[in-house]
Amino acid sequence: MIRRILKAWLTYLPLDLTRPVRDQLQRPELSGMPVCPVDEGDLLFQLVRNNDCQSCLETGFGTGSTALYMLSAQSTPEATVTSIDWSPKAFNQLGRDTIDQSGMAGRHTHIENVSQKALAELMLADRRFDFILFDGWRRTDHLLYETYLMDQLLAVGGIFFMDDAVRPAYRQAAALVTDIYGYQEIDYAAYGLGWKNRLYHILTRRHLTRPFRAFRKLTDMPDSFHE
Repeated sequence: MIRRILKAWLTYLPLDLTRPVRDQLQRPELSGMPVCPVDEGDLLFQLVRNNDCQSCLETGFGTGSTALYMLSAQSTPEATVTSIDWSPKAFNQLGRDTIDQSGMAGRHTHIENVSQKALAELMLADRRFDFILFDGWRRTDHLLYETYLMDQLLAVGGIFFMDDAVRPAYRQAAALVTDIYGYQEIDYAAYGLGWKNRLYHILTRRHLTRPFRAFRKLTDMPDSFHE
């Protein structure tokens, strides 16, 4: 009983602003499918909106839940979200349906390719984004290579967001962006994710690392610095 009371007290209370997103993600065809947790979704929403992120990029699409949070947070008709995912077509179709039903499909692009190729092509095309989200399993060498590409694509002042942050590969990617690239981790309490949310995740996931993390890019490093 004490555990139930403690869990209820620590459970995150979602934002009213994101209720339309949560309502859409409750549709029957998404039952049992992986969708963005409400605290993570609210953080995505606030980061995109508060930083006026006009060009967002994500690796991983699936049910379209993270893309929906980002699209819903953007405030201008010119703002865009690009999703990279090569998952089975039936799975990606769930995401496309999510975005289609939101009425925001005109601002969304789905690149069906493996992320390491798609990110490199975007870099060679001199694209820039002000918000980049990494989601999904990756081997360490794969993720660190993509983190280098991410840094080339992310504008100064932009946000790098990682899901699955407890995985060893993501912990190494976090060390790369903070220790080498000079990124600064955000203040989660400023977005309503203070010590109660932290304790909730520690108790329910049995891990000291946050399940999702976000970092701000402070400067562009010279190419020679990366070599």
